Amino acid sequence: VVIKLRPRIAGQAKTALMAALSSPYMHPKLAIAVDEDGCVWVGGKGGIDVFDGERFVNVVPTAEVGDADIFDLQFDHYGQLWAATPNAGVYRFAFEKTVRTYRTVHRVVLGLESGLVTDAFISLLVDRQGNLWAGAFESGVFVFTGNAFHSYDAESGLPGGVWAQLETDTGEVWVATAGGIFACTNHECQSVELPEEIAGWPVYDLLQDRQGRIWFATKGAGL
Repeated sequence: VVIKLRPRIAGQAKTALMAALSSPYMHPKLAIAVDEDGCVWVGGKGGIDVFDGERFVNVVPTAEVGDADIFDLQFDHYGQLWAATPNAGVYRFAFEKTVRTYRTVHRVVLGLESGLVTDAFISLLVDRQGNLWAGAFESGVFVFTGNAFHSYDAESGLPGGVWAQLETDTGEVWVATAGGIFACTNHECQSVELPEEIAGWPVYDLLQDRQGRIWFATKGAGL
């Protein structure tokens, strides 16, 4: 179990790790997010759990996400939690905090039933404007702007599925696909030329540091 903590709650790291290892709810986990209060949320098999300071509590059971695994989690500007699943669409949850846990007060599902071409999503990004970018397993990326959405797919120059996404300091969104890295803006995607050392290798995650450098987590070529 790997738990990523912000500095403000770093003192809870040992407690969180011990709770994770002993929790009956802790099935294999694939996603981590931190809310505005510094609470750690994790998703994977078994739904979505939140760390309450002493233990992990299951707040979204698998039945509420179509018995699917959670591949990614992102909080938006309104404090709502988005969850990507590989076979049941993208879920948006609004929670109400109770004395001991959180209660779901609103849930929205985006996928085939809402007019999209797929239910298979594996990556999420909330950009600076509050738009949600949902990377699909085989169908590009869908951008949700309030009640509407548009997509970047093969017609926009984006091949295949989207494993990871990054909004750069210039406002472009870079997406990692099996066919390389692409910069998407204004409904078009352009291929990004990569260093020779990592060109051709799958990229599973992206990060831009404070110096403006972009880091690539690759399969086969390291970092």
